[in-house]
Amino acid sequence: MLSKNRKVDTECRVIQEKWRISYFFVEVNGKPACVICAQQIAVPKEYNVWRHYETNHAEKYNKYSGKMCDDKVVELEISGAMPELQDDEWMQDPAFMVSITEHLNCLNTKMQGRNKLVYDSIHAFEIKLQLWEMQISENNTAHFPTLKSRQAEMAERHDALTKYSSKISNLRMEFQEKFSDFKSLEKDFAINNRLAVRYRFEGEILQC
Repeated sequence: MLSKNRKVDTECRVIQEKWRISYFFVEVNGKPACVICAQQIAVPKEYNVWRHYETNHAEKYNKYSGKMCDDKVVELEISGAMPELQDDEWMQDPAFMVSITEHLNCLNTKMQGRNKLVYDSIHAFEIKLQLWEMQISENNTAHFPTLKSRQAEMAERHDALTKYSSKISNLRMEFQEKFSDFKSLEKDFAINNRLAVRYRFEGEILQC
């Protein structure tokens, strides 16, 4: 009888694959570890794993099942390997970079090819930068869709976007410095009327 009880106890202490989708637990260094909070269970018994999940995570994660649960476990495992992915403020930086890079790529495309008025494109982009700087300072991310997708997660931080307004301002000054030579050639380009250029690109500014 003692041998049988010892066998049952040993079987109960084996880390089981079903814990992955039932309790969000995987094996790490021979011990069951929660992929949600990274806590390890010293004694690998199903009751201990179940108790940890029910006490700490069930309310939030019971909505996942089957394939959705497995996908969520994979997502959490990746996040565990890169803790920064759990930091909403840190994640805003790459989100901003994605959007601003798309705008720069759009400018680069407009400047390609023959018979293109490069100054027009650059000047219009400087106007856009002024607009975006003002909008970001007012927490308006209309022209930064990737950043906007992260904005809800930082709703309680009213100053969360302030640094991006400064970055846009710095980018605008860099453009003015890099392309300062164009200023002296405005008359030759016959585009001295800034108001005309502003109206000409008004629709484009609202679209990009």
